[in-house]
Amino acid sequence: MNKKILRKLGFKSDQEGIINRYINEDGGWESHLKNTKDFILKAVENSEKSSVAVFGSGWWLDLPTEELCKMFDKVYFVDILHPSQIKKKALDYKNLTLIEADITGFAENLYFHVKKNKNKSLSELEAKNPFADFPSDYFPDFTISLNILNQLDILLLSYLEKKCNYEKNEIDNFRKRIQENHIKMLPASKSCLISDCVEINYDKDNNKTAEKDLIYTELPAKKADKEWIWNFDTSGKYREGLKIRFLVKAFSSF
Repeated sequence: MNKKILRKLGFKSDQEGIINRYINEDGGWESHLKNTKDFILKAVENSEKSSVAVFGSGWWLDLPTEELCKMFDKVYFVDILHPSQIKKKALDYKNLTLIEADITGFAENLYFHVKKNKNKSLSELEAKNPFADFPSDYFPDFTISLNILNQLDILLLSYLEKKCNYEKNEIDNFRKRIQENHIKMLPASKSCLISDCVEINYDKDNNKTAEKDLIYTELPAKKADKEWIWNFDTSGKYREGLKIRFLVKAFSSF
């Protein structure tokens, strides 16, 4: 995908913001990262060991990279951009392939929609085939959606809301469509999904002030296989003066 468009949509600066927030939290994410890694390893333990794909590999903070590369013959890490530091690290793993792809399928079309057709309904915006940029031998035995379901629409809608004026129900329907499409990409009985699902706000005295649902579609099951709290921001910088925690839900073999 066009790197200039990705920059304008904010993907590069957002990626840098994630690693900076992780550093600033000074170990505050470790429980969340451990829970994520442990859940992945449990989910894949009985799967076929030919190949595995990860959607949303990012900085590898929440990925048991070493273990996956030992367990599987082929490993695919998929993200819309891979940081240069990650590309360098990947060279240490001969069976690891980095794939750069927009798994929403909407990013490029949304950019041109804003540029040329901003008054048209979002329902007319079509997704491109998200697998178009994948290698021809991409047929993983197991697929992992890694803390990305809630993240897929954020930058797209942030860009959209700066440039256009849509009603909340149309924005919410677009969010729902992106999340639905993503869940459909995960092969039944051969996938696991981990996502932050509820944002919980606290004031500086740790009093809960608000909760917000982050998922706009049905999750793979009514009950998650595991849940935990992610202490996302304790500094009050992400939301001015607030501490932010996420309720994370994890599903396997759905």
